[in-house]
Amino acid sequence: MDPNETSQDEQPQESTSGVEQSTSEQTTSQSSDIGESTSETSAGSSEPQVVTPDNLNTSTSAEPASDAVITSSDTNQSPVTNSVTSANPTKKSGIKHLWRKVAIIAAIIIVLAGGSAAAFYTVYLPSQPWYVLDTALKNTLAETNFTVNSNGNVTSAAANGLSFKFTSLTGANFNTKQLEENLNLTIAGATIPVEARLVNSNLYLKFGNLSSLAPLAGLALGNASAGSALGGILTELSNKWVVVDSTLLAQNKDLRCLMGESWTLSNSDSNYMVNTYLDQPFFTVQSSSTTTLNSQSEDRMVVSMNDAQAANYINGLSKLSVAKNYTQCVGSKTTVSSHLSASKNQTTPFVFWINKSTHMIDQIQTTSTAADAKNGTTGTIDASFSYGNVSVQAPANAVPFDQLLAQIMQSMQSNPQLLSIFSPSLSKL
Repeated sequence: MDPNETSQDEQPQESTSGVEQSTSEQTTSQSSDIGESTSETSAGSSEPQVVTPDNLNTSTSAEPASDAVITSSDTNQSPVTNSVTSANPTKKSGIKHLWRKVAIIAAIIIVLAGGSAAAFYTVYLPSQPWYVLDTALKNTLAETNFTVNSNGNVTSAAANGLSFKFTSLTGANFNTKQLEENLNLTIAGATIPVEARLVNSNLYLKFGNLSSLAPLAGLALGNASAGSALGGILTELSNKWVVVDSTLLAQNKDLRCLMGESWTLSNSDSNYMVNTYLDQPFFTVQSSSTTTLNSQSEDRMVVSMNDAQAANYINGLSKLSVAKNYTQCVGSKTTVSSHLSASKNQTTPFVFWINKSTHMIDQIQTTSTAADAKNGTTGTIDASFSYGNVSVQAPANAVPFDQLLAQIMQSMQSNPQLLSIFSPSLSKL
C-alpha cells in the first residue's frame, strides 16, 4: 500500500486521540486545530461565539480549512456536534426551570400583595372610626333627597336671657329645587308655627295662630297699645297660605341668582369638597361604639369639631363652581359668620350615629360648651336624617302676596303709630 495512504489512515486516529485527550499531545497542525476546537467546546471557552450554535456556524464559514476537516470525517464531526448539542439543551432547560420558579414566586407575591390590599380596603379601613366618619360625611353630602327632623332648646344672653325652643321638619329635593319647612318656634312661652314651601320657583308661606305674639310685639316696640293694635293684623295673617310668585322673587337679586343656579354638585365639586376635608379634617373622633337606633345597627361616635378649621373649610367652598356662579351673579362674596371664623382653639362637641348598612348619617347631636356658657348661651340641638324621594306639593287657595300686603296697609291706616313703625319696611316689599 502507498505510504501516503497509510499516513492518511493514521492521521484521523491521532486527531481522534487528540480530541479524546488533550491539545498538547497532537503532532500535526490539522489535528491540533481539531483538538483545539474540540477542547474549547468541551471546556467552555470564554469566547461567546463558541457557546452558541449560531456563532459556531459563523465561525465555520469564516475558517474554511477547519470546516473541511469537520466535514471530511464522521469521526471528527461527532465530537464537535455532540459537545454543542449535549451542553446547550441543559443550559436552556435550567434557564426555563429558573424562570418558572421566578414566575411562581412572583405570582405568590402578587396574590399576597393583592390579598393584603383587599384586606386593607375591605377589613382594616372600614373598621377605623375616622374612615367610617369620613365615608358617612361624603355619602351624606352627595345625597340630593333628604328629610331632617330637628329640635332644640337654647337660652341666650344675647336675647336678654330668653329661652328658645323649636321643632322642625325639613324636606329637600335638590334635583327639582323643591323645599318644605314646618317650624314651631317657641319664644318666652309663645309659639309661632310657620310652614314654607318652594315649588316651581314659587314661595308659599303659612303662619299659624299669631295672636299670642301681640304682647311680645308690644314689649319689643316699647308700646303696649301698639302691640294690641298689631294683634288684629296678626289675626288676619294667621292660618292663611300666601304665595310669592316667581316674578316677585326674581325682583330680589339674591333669590333670583339662587333659583337660577343648579342646586346639585358636579363630580368635580364633590371631589373638591371631599379632598379639601381630607387634607385638613376638622372632625376628630374621641370615641366610638356600636349601638342600635330605630332598630338599625349604628356606629355611635363622640366627635370634636375644630371651629376655626371648620370656618376655613366653609370659606373654601367658595371655590366650588356652583358657588362661583352664584357669587358672580350676586356680585359679592358670602363668608361664614365672624363668631365661627374668629374662634381659635375652640371646639364644638358632636355625637354622630352612622348607619352600618347605608354608611350615612342617621342622627347628629350637639351641646353647648363651657366657652358658650361664658358667653351666656346654653342648649342642645338634635337632628335626625332620612333619605328618599321628596315631593313637595303647592297648597291650594293661596292668597297672592301683593293682595295680602294691600290688606295689611289698609288695616294700618286706622293706627298712625303702626303706620309710622311698619310703613317704611312694608313699602320696600
